[in-house]
Amino acid sequence: MKKCPSCNTTKDNEAFNKGRGIDGLASYCRDCSKKRHKEWYHKKKVDSGVKTRVYNKLKKIGDDYFKSCARCETEKKVDEFPKNGAYFNSYCKECHRENHKDRLKQDGFSEHRYYVEVKRKYNLTKEQLDTMWDEQDGKCEVCEKEMDWTAKSKNRVGSDTMHIDHCHETGFVRGLLCQECNTELGKVEKLLRDGRLIKMQCYLADSEQKYVLS
Repeated sequence: MKKCPSCNTTKDNEAFNKGRGIDGLASYCRDCSKKRHKEWYHKKKVDSGVKTRVYNKLKKIGDDYFKSCARCETEKKVDEFPKNGAYFNSYCKECHRENHKDRLKQDGFSEHRYYVEVKRKYNLTKEQLDTMWDEQDGKCEVCEKEMDWTAKSKNRVGSDTMHIDHCHETGFVRGLLCQECNTELGKVEKLLRDGRLIKMQCYLADSEQKYVLS
């Protein structure tokens, strides 16, 4: 047993990290060590003029959980925050999009950062993506329209913007599509899942036979 001088609580030795003390343990317990380190890090950044994000714990109100956005400082439901793995992002979805746009306007297009993002999101290397582009001859795999590789770098998203099409359930990359085909394919997939596409086909066939204009 050992007493932590920060929280003045006597705890088991397992609650302390290893240290250089006589007993081989750190002076402060793990919880207090984390707290002191966060305070030291925050003070160091503030003294150097760097703005730091403050970690906000989730608040439970009724059956819903809420979190404060680090950008707009508005308390919102956790459903309005994008997830980064098992954790929620510091920015809400709206601020996350605005922050991404601001970074594009400020920094411009970074080829290295683009490939890093592709690797993180789609698990594609630069060589694999370049090979896909060459195999498709820079054209959309559906409509064969010539695509613009650097459209996003100019903060411009048009019908010719290149998109990496993938399955949202398995994460499997299927090919490179233009903006228009990528959007329409997402709608078709939704219609296929709920069975409406087949019903629409039947509807069109029946309508042509049912109403014949003379």
